[in-house]
Amino acid sequence: MLFRSLRVLGELNGVNPYQFRNRFAVMGGFMGRQIKGVKNEEELGRLIDGCAFRALTADWRKDLPPRVPVTHHYEMTDNQRKHYNTMMEDFYAMVGDDEPVTADMVLTQRIKLQQISSCLLMDDDKVHWLEPPKKNPKLRAICDLFDYTECKAIVPYFYKPSGAMLYEAFKEMKLNPAVITGGMKSSEIVEQKNRFNKDPDCRVLVGQIDQTSRGHTLLGQSGRDRCNQTYYYENSLSLMHRLQMDFRNSRGEQDQTTFLHDFVGSPVEQLNIDILTGKKALGDGIDAIVAEVRRRQGRGS
Repeated sequence: MLFRSLRVLGELNGVNPYQFRNRFAVMGGFMGRQIKGVKNEEELGRLIDGCAFRALTADWRKDLPPRVPVTHHYEMTDNQRKHYNTMMEDFYAMVGDDEPVTADMVLTQRIKLQQISSCLLMDDDKVHWLEPPKKNPKLRAICDLFDYTECKAIVPYFYKPSGAMLYEAFKEMKLNPAVITGGMKSSEIVEQKNRFNKDPDCRVLVGQIDQTSRGHTLLGQSGRDRCNQTYYYENSLSLMHRLQMDFRNSRGEQDQTTFLHDFVGSPVEQLNIDILTGKKALGDGIDAIVAEVRRRQGRGS
């Protein structure tokens, strides 16, 4: 990708892709065909600096209203808590003082605990709901906020069943939801965005976070039809998705303070938010989850 960009900008005249790869790429993996690292970094940096620059939103859009993070705490139901504790017990069995703990183990456990926090468990193609929508405490917390805010809102989610559940719940509330999810055609996404941005009756957009975070402008119109709320029903484990999602309604003609709402009902949700909003690496999250497990082991819970 760097080769193509630098070639178009006239920085690599007479250099072919193989020469560029041999000069700057550390190869490895199967038959030495995978890029494993970078070499001659200073030389490559000079090439890039000669034709590119990095500008942050804070540098070129000082006029944008502030973005305000808000955290809401809710209580899991007894059924959720039972499954959550069972899943943690399974993890206890894997995490011993002398046992190695891999990133894959922690990531799998983190995903399952996050699902339980959203009232579901997914096993391949099977979906098990721990509570119906009317008893889902996180959904209830989001729905309650619509009673106190006049403006439009984006509700990002991660798991496909959660998106379908949110869509039906908001439809029942007469919020006339728009939706962006995986597998949609470009024309379908444009139609949904236009409806959300221009139709005053469409009060909420339900968006799969990895699809909705990429370059979309979701502002609505002026006044009470402005979108200034983002309710994170679920977070991706990707820092890139979270950072991009935060700016979908903080751009362009935004003239109101935007609010970024997170919902915490379990320790893993708090860890996820701390990692994403604190801009910590995934490795830090792995250490934090293992530390939490061992802390709970130590107190005999």
